[in-house]
Amino acid sequence: MNRAFQTSKSFFSLPTDIKNAYALGKIDGPYRGYAGLELESLDPLKPADLKESFSFIPSSQALEWPDRYVPNFAIDMMTMLQNTAELGCQILSLIGEGLGLQV
Repeated sequence: MNRAFQTSKSFFSLPTDIKNAYALGKIDGPYRGYAGLELESLDPLKPADLKESFSFIPSSQALEWPDRYVPNFAIDMMTMLQNTAELGCQILSLIGEGLGLQV
């Protein structure tokens, strides 16, 4: 997990023009890639979010990853995704066990 956080910190430290080359909609569909500051908002009546993000899904093999600027970005992010999915399953299993369900 620490490696994924360090890798993402390296990506978000890149100049904006480089990050924008991986912008949402430019690569692998409208919901995959980089979203800069004030581009997303859950409520259109409120100010946009002051955050950056990089969205992907497990089937993002076609996604153009920024590995040329941040080595192993794709591997580190996919590994984090796999690890958090496994952890989520373990937590759900323990909750089910605590509720007396067959798991």
